[in-house]
Amino acid sequence: MKAREDAQLEGIIPTVPEGAERVDPATQGSGGGAFPALVLRALREGWNVPDDAKARAIDELSEVVHDPDMPAWKKIAAFTALRVADQTQYERDHPEQARKGRRGR
Repeated sequence: MKAREDAQLEGIIPTVPEGAERVDPATQGSGGGAFPALVLRALREGWNVPDDAKARAIDELSEVVHDPDMPAWKKIAAFTALRVADQTQYERDHPEQARKGRRGR
């Protein structure tokens, strides 16, 4: 996937809608069930996300967690995405401590 994306960004192969992942805009943002999964995918795959988009994502996920009318499964998904994002950022900011933590020392 990475090679294909790089080739598309370089203009080597065309970017066409055929076969592209389709995302329902209604599922995006603070109320969408797909948004936490998208955040987790970005973390796993190391997507280059602008800092302002990261801040918005954290705000939207926090809104889901704190919304009393939000279904529990959406709150759990949002909380999990926030927890993984926090852990990932800590590991990037403190690689030595994170490595020691994984070794149990």
